Amino acid sequence: LEQLPLGDASVDVAVLSQALHHAEDPARALAEAARVLRPGGRLLMLDLRQHDQAWVREALGDRWLGFKDAALKEMLGDAGFRQVEVRVGARKTGDPFTVLVAGGTLPAKEKR
Repeated sequence: LEQLPLGDASVDVAVLSQALHHAEDPARALAEAARVLRPGGRLLMLDLRQHDQAWVREALGDRWLGFKDAALKEMLGDAGFRQVEVRVGARKTGDPFTVLVAGGTLPAKEKR
C-alpha cells in the first residue's frame, strides 16, 4: 500500500477496501494513492471504524484497530484530497465492527 507499482498520475480512480487498517503507515498509504491518481481523480474507500477488538491483530494481521471518523477525514485532507466525505456504514446487530465509507477527490489541474 505504501509503494504501489504504478506511475505518477496514472489512474482515474483508486479503491481501498478493508486495506488501510493493514498498512504500516496509513497516512503514507493515502499519500501514495494520491500520487498515482490523475488530477481530478477520486479515491473510494471502505475500512473499519475504531473498535476495541484487539484479537484481530494476531488472528487477522490488523495493524490498526480501525480509525476515528475525524482522524480519517484529516488524513485524507493531509494527503491532498478535497471534497472529503466520511460516513458510517451499516452494522449488523451484534457485530462488534462498524465500517467507514470514505472518499475524496484530488484537485483538478488549473487551466492556463
